[in-house]
Order: sequence, then structure tokens, then C-alpha cells
Amino acid sequence: MIPRKLSSSSFSVLTRTKNYVFYPGYCYCAHAYDPFRSTSPPQAYPLVWQGRLSLKNAEACVALHFVQGNQALVTTGGPLRIVQRMRLESAQLEAVQRKMTQEGASCACVAFASGSSHADLIQQTRVLSEGFIRYMQEKGAAGIINVGHPNLTQVF
Repeated sequence: MIPRKLSSSSFSVLTRTKNYVFYPGYCYCAHAYDPFRSTSPPQAYPLVWQGRLSLKNAEACVALHFVQGNQALVTTGGPLRIVQRMRLESAQLEAVQRKMTQEGASCACVAFASGSSHADLIQQTRVLSEGFIRYMQEKGAAGIINVGHPNLTQVF
């Protein structure tokens, strides 16, 4: 496909991938172009899950893209709910680091806001930024999601 130009305020060279547009911080569901693809092959960070992410009274539509690790750990089920916070303290971070070094015990993904239209994407980005990212930064914490069974958790 021929690279396509958006506007000067956007990325200038875009290439087609599946049905998502990737911008820093969000994913727009439409006939899409990937501005992050330059010399890397398509699907460098494939979409592995899309749905609702919730925390207290905030809920945002997100798309998770696989970066590395055990892709089988990524849930394909319903909405993800952050059920508790983990303080970003040395002891807790060391426990997460130990888990990440165990073969097949971790999966790294990046989450982008996702929307069905440009207006929805803007709204979802705002909710994700204010309701999740800012909240976790203020608390100095990461979010914990229980998936699959009670002993399996994901840290965001």
C-alpha cells in the first residue's frame, strides 16, 4: 500500500495495518494506518485484546498490544477491572521483577485508548489519561487486575 499523508499536525508517513490507527496514547478503530511502522514488519506489536478497562468510577475502552513475554497470559475474556493498587515501593517492585524473570510467567503489553469514532477516541483518551494514568501517578501505584483465577494477577 502507498504511504498516505494526514496533516502537518499528525504523523506524515502512515502505512496500513488491520483496522486500527496507532497514535501515541490511543488507538482509533477504523480503516487504519500505523504511524509507528517505518522499517519494522507489520504487526510488530499485534493487537491481542480490546475491551473495557475500569477503575473505581472510571471506565475506558482500550486496545492491548503485545510487546513481549508469554502471549497466552493475555486474557480474551470480558472487561478488565483494576481491583487494587500496588505501591511502587522497592519490595513490591522486586517481587514483580522476580516474576518477570521466570520463564513464561509474564507478558508485557501496551494499552492505547480505543474508540468507534474520532469523537469517541478523544473521550476515551481523556478518560484514560485523567481517570487512570493521572490517578495512578498521584497514588504512586500500579493497578492490579485478577484474571483467569484468583491466584493469577496482572499489574498495570
